[in-house]
Amino acid sequence: MLAAKDGRKDTMLQTLGRLRTGFLLLAVILMLGTVGFVVLEQLDPLRAFYSALLVVSTLGFGTFTPETPAGIILTIGLIFTGVGTLYYLLGSFAEALIETSLGTQQERRMERQVARMRMHYIICGYGRVGRHAARELHNEKCAFVIVDNDPDVVELARDAGFAALLGDATDDAVVRQAGIDRAAGLLVTTASDAANVFITLTARSFNDKIQIVARASSESSEAKLIKAGANRVIAPEVVGGQRMAALVLRPETTSLVDELTLSHNRESWIDEVLIGAASPLCGLTLEDTQLHTRTGARVIAIRHVDGSIITNPGGAAVLRPGDVLISVGEHEQLMQLEQLARQGDQAEPSKERRI
Repeated sequence: MLAAKDGRKDTMLQTLGRLRTGFLLLAVILMLGTVGFVVLEQLDPLRAFYSALLVVSTLGFGTFTPETPAGIILTIGLIFTGVGTLYYLLGSFAEALIETSLGTQQERRMERQVARMRMHYIICGYGRVGRHAARELHNEKCAFVIVDNDPDVVELARDAGFAALLGDATDDAVVRQAGIDRAAGLLVTTASDAANVFITLTARSFNDKIQIVARASSESSEAKLIKAGANRVIAPEVVGGQRMAALVLRPETTSLVDELTLSHNRESWIDEVLIGAASPLCGLTLEDTQLHTRTGARVIAIRHVDGSIITNPGGAAVLRPGDVLISVGEHEQLMQLEQLARQGDQAEPSKERRI
């Protein structure tokens, strides 16, 4: 959060503070000049203020010329302090204009960048969970945009090089601006279960095909999030406990799964490939497809379109449109498998097609 405090918002506040200080100094100088001319030059208050204003603004004396030595010294002091204060004000004002202009340009660039995204991911909330999610998507070279209602947090995300929008994700206009209607997935990671339910409802109303993964702070909220339209619900405390137990009971298996699924491993991956409606694999058995021979990837499980799962499938397993192949292999091998599975299919690109 310290990096965010050096962002545009704090700079603008500092600039406005300098403007207030400059105007206060100018008011004090004019007041002292007016009082001085009244006392030293015996001018009436209105004429004294007018003369002080002319001196400070460097426009001259008009018809007034100080006659006493004290009046001359006062005039010299007004010239030095008044001109210095005016330059200070002009500089601060110019800085405020520049900051405002740069901020507007940055917002417009960000809006254009998000408007160009297709089949991207939206992260609602850039807290502890959202930051880890953003890092994983970034490592996977997936396009994504962050939505948060905290200006400091948005600035922090942008400092990290991520696309981020300032706004409340429960607001229809904000999620539309984030491209909810053309997004591939939504990650709802805020700390409020109530907000997560409302965000999920809003997103599902705009896009009935989007994959929604929502965070639940309490187990009692999981059912509500599912009813609201979330495809998956993650309770960090539950997942953390399950992972700790798995590391104790099955340390090597857990480590292997991490190596195959986490994005930092670029040699061997485990990933899912959707069989398209026009794929030549449709209707063939796994043995007939010879996928391992043709691509090098190995199918370790099949999730059929009806939701049933076959682990370690045999050669007699029949592939159907909409089935998902859970496969292990190198990144290039999985890409070949995906191209084969979606050959002839004009559906939207899958997550393996990055931008």
